[in-house]
Amino acid sequence: MFVFVYRNCSVPKYPDVENQEEFEGLLLHSMWYRRPENFVDLKVALLGCRYTGIDLSFELSKFAKKVYLCHNWTKAPTILPDNITEKRSSFKRFTKSSVILDNDDELDVDAVIYCTGYQHEFKFLPEGIVKIGKNSDVSNFFKYIFPAEWRTLFFMGIPRQVSFFKMSDHEALFIRSVLENKAKLPNDEEMQKIIEYDGANRRITCHNQFDWDKELAHYAGTFQPYPPVMKKVWDHYFNSWSNDFSNCKKNTYKVQGNESFSVE
Repeated sequence: MFVFVYRNCSVPKYPDVENQEEFEGLLLHSMWYRRPENFVDLKVALLGCRYTGIDLSFELSKFAKKVYLCHNWTKAPTILPDNITEKRSSFKRFTKSSVILDNDDELDVDAVIYCTGYQHEFKFLPEGIVKIGKNSDVSNFFKYIFPAEWRTLFFMGIPRQVSFFKMSDHEALFIRSVLENKAKLPNDEEMQKIIEYDGANRRITCHNQFDWDKELAHYAGTFQPYPPVMKKVWDHYFNSWSNDFSNCKKNTYKVQGNESFSVE
């Protein structure tokens, strides 16, 4: 029996941008970012507007002269400081001292940080055990924990956009239930249908993680899913983060009745 705690944030994903080798400024992936003080008075362009892009742009804004938050998603879901400019366009090519966007805007910058995430890599396993499908996600695991044909090979942490420490606790309880033959798993045919559906149509993120948790509890039969108040706490914090990232960590929020919680 093998259990892998898998949070693959070690193989950075780089975009393919024309003339990247010509850029004479600082170019790095967010994996290698350490201190915003290293960017004092610099003009910095970030590519990517997920959690990392938002986090780093706010940190850098306190030291950098100018920050460009570049992406091809919808508008950034928060209030941005004055020295952050959002550019809803990706990178097309580099010059020696600038980056040119898909919309042909040219940004004169001193540094570029790719906030473009990570890619799965399973070189420690024989080829074919893990299959990568839509959105570069693992596509052949039952509930993103084990492949149907390998009932003693388990992975914790495959869904990357969830509250890991909370959800990994229930992943561990689910795995224990399977190993103790207490889990009420579907038959092979039904399990394969579920795997195929999830792999082709579903991605576990912060928005549906509590539904996934209910499914793990249902099949395990040995623990209860997280209570609704946990989802309320998560949703309230996430909405506050979206509305005003810079202040969300300073406030205390009302959940229901006289209950409250604070986020440090």
